Amino acid sequence: SRISIEQAKGMISERGHVDMDEAFNRLRSFARNNNRGLTEVAESLVAGTTSIESVWERRRPPAPPAPAAPPSVSPTPPTVIKRP
Repeated sequence: SRISIEQAKGMISERGHVDMDEAFNRLRSFARNNNRGLTEVAESLVAGTTSIESVWERRRPPAPPAPAAPPSVSPTPPTVIKRP
């Protein structure tokens, strides 16, 4: 697998006009964001089953929904005590 990773980095670097470090960062980010192994992604990229564009786009999975805000509590007005 180092060979396939190097080949994939070269493909990304050539297509995106970036250096090899940036190509590796894109490859690694894609693998992490899609819960796939680095070697698996590299091999599928070299085989043509994963497109370079999909790796290049840096898509992230959708973010989980934001937690619901706690219910708002309206303040209780102060109690007024009337003295005679």
